[in-house]
Amino acid sequence: MRNRLPILLIGLCFWPAGALLRATEPGDPGDAAYAALRAGNLDRAVEMFRLAVAARPDTPHLHKDLAYTLLKTGEREEARDQFAEALRIDAQIGINDEQSSLEYGFLCFETKRPIEARRIFLRWKNSGSSRTQQTAAAAFENIDRPLREGIERWKAAVAAAPDQWTAHEELARLAEERDELDLASEHYQTAMRLRPAERRLMIDLARVWNQQGRSREAMALLLAASRSLSPRISEMARELMPARYPYPYEFEDALAVDPDNRDLRREYAFLLLAMGKNVEARQQFESQLKKYPDDRVSAQQLRLLSGMAPEQPGSRLTPGPAAKTPDGSSAPVPAPALDAASSKEMGLKSYHRGYMKDALRYLQAAWEEKPGDPEVALQLGWTLNMLKRDDEAVQWFDRARQSDVAEVAREADHAFRNLRGLRRPVRFTVWTMPMYSSRWDTTFLYSQAKLEFVHLKKRGFQPYISLRWYGDTRMRETMPGDGPGSGPMLSDSAVMLAAGVNRFLTPRLFVWAEAGRAFSYLGNNPATGTGQADYRGGASYLRGWGAVANNGESGWFTETGGDAVYVSRYNNNFLMYGQARRGYTLSPLKGGFHLQPMWNFNWTADAERQWWGNFAETGPGVRVRWDSLPPNVSLRMDVLRGAYLVNRDNPHRPNFWDLRASLWYAITR
Repeated sequence: MRNRLPILLIGLCFWPAGALLRATEPGDPGDAAYAALRAGNLDRAVEMFRLAVAARPDTPHLHKDLAYTLLKTGEREEARDQFAEALRIDAQIGINDEQSSLEYGFLCFETKRPIEARRIFLRWKNSGSSRTQQTAAAAFENIDRPLREGIERWKAAVAAAPDQWTAHEELARLAEERDELDLASEHYQTAMRLRPAERRLMIDLARVWNQQGRSREAMALLLAASRSLSPRISEMARELMPARYPYPYEFEDALAVDPDNRDLRREYAFLLLAMGKNVEARQQFESQLKKYPDDRVSAQQLRLLSGMAPEQPGSRLTPGPAAKTPDGSSAPVPAPALDAASSKEMGLKSYHRGYMKDALRYLQAAWEEKPGDPEVALQLGWTLNMLKRDDEAVQWFDRARQSDVAEVAREADHAFRNLRGLRRPVRFTVWTMPMYSSRWDTTFLYSQAKLEFVHLKKRGFQPYISLRWYGDTRMRETMPGDGPGSGPMLSDSAVMLAAGVNRFLTPRLFVWAEAGRAFSYLGNNPATGTGQADYRGGASYLRGWGAVANNGESGWFTETGGDAVYVSRYNNNFLMYGQARRGYTLSPLKGGFHLQPMWNFNWTADAERQWWGNFAETGPGVRVRWDSLPPNVSLRMDVLRGAYLVNRDNPHRPNFWDLRASLWYAITR
């Protein structure tokens, strides 16, 4: 192994650097979020966590950290939804996070979702750790006991006064919360029969029927309730309905349930008219006029269908804006109009409360009333992103980033770039790092180009093709004690073509593995000719605290990282190395200079206990960048004092000094 010096120190340390790019790229919103959280700036932390979630939506830890931050700001509904999304992702990869599940259960109970809370605690009271079971059992009993006792009381009340509709409603509500769906359905129906004008009961019964799998019957009730004269009842029903426009048979089902619904029948008649079914439309208009002879709109349409002129020429009325029918044609649908200010306000409120479908509807109305509002465009992007409609979200972020409002344009541009990158079928990354080392009196070059196949990602594993180049300017070195002309190679002096996969286990920890061949450009290297098989794998971790990003925020920072790397080409060796830095990010200097003085501590160890692979070093350093350069370029200089931890066969002294100067540059497309 004495002629394999390079894989040592710097070479092996930077093999995983390309894969670390996503986690260490300057301006990472995750770093900014944690920095803001430590500084106590909760609003900034929430904003940055949202950007981080948009960039890596399949990372459950980011959703959980956003949820905990939202709890600190009092946004319990949105925190609940973030926990729900994190648990959904965990379930896909077979992870059971007991603590987060309990947090979600408590939030469900606090935000008026007792049914879901009870189900969560029921699940965990007989599984998980003993502490989890104890907590879940106590929480379950606190929810279930009042329900049991209430059901018994209202059963007695119903038996004593069977015609009291409120007693049936209360019994049905408690039964629904306790998942006794048959009992709930029975008494909601009884309450509806006793009080048919109470349209709210339609929504309650539809909710139960949906849980029982009676979706068509539930849709009939919801459609009838959504055409109620009460805006509140109408909104409640629409929240439970599909986003699409109802089908004709669903209108027929709804009219069978609620034949006296004036707006429902008239809308169905216009739908039939738009579909070219004039005979059926005429029958509906006639039925409407028999029940409501004062319906002027229906009367006018019926005159037109009969070939008669309208009573007032040119005054043909339409019941509202057009909506798409199942066959693609347009059907007029009555809808209340909101001015742009109220639509925008309602959209923002709905978004922050977690009602994404409502937020989308209100924000679209606000855009129609005031096209070009950058805040509305930005919020539409976030709303569509939360609804998993990222193709549309990208378009709205693109609109918003053209804004003259600097803050809106900056946030939209960041979201646009992150989301566009995620939507591409492939992602291309290139990084390079030339570095001078006085210890070896040479300049090393480490570089990698990687093509990641985003759409082939399965269960978190990201396939890629990689091309690496490791070289140095001296090629070979002669050491004391070696024969003439011989000596260890300072770097691989080769290009390596490989295919591999990586997988993020947490936002900062990932594993990777690859197989390929190494081809040397030196004739005295065993990797010349047809090359040499090269199999590698390992795990990498990197984490920063404080003002790490060096983007204008000043303050203390800490960085730590570690790698474990296996390489087949060098006697199946296994190396581990760690780095830790503590420093201070200075306020930007004149000319846009950004400085980060720091103190370093590094160590390296290998399984074969080679002298070159076991050492520790420490010393000061500084990282520099300035605004005139791209944000993904940084310069660094370190002065290090080190010691070899294994000195068997070591041709050098046990201690060493090393002055290192390096440049880091990376791009992702």
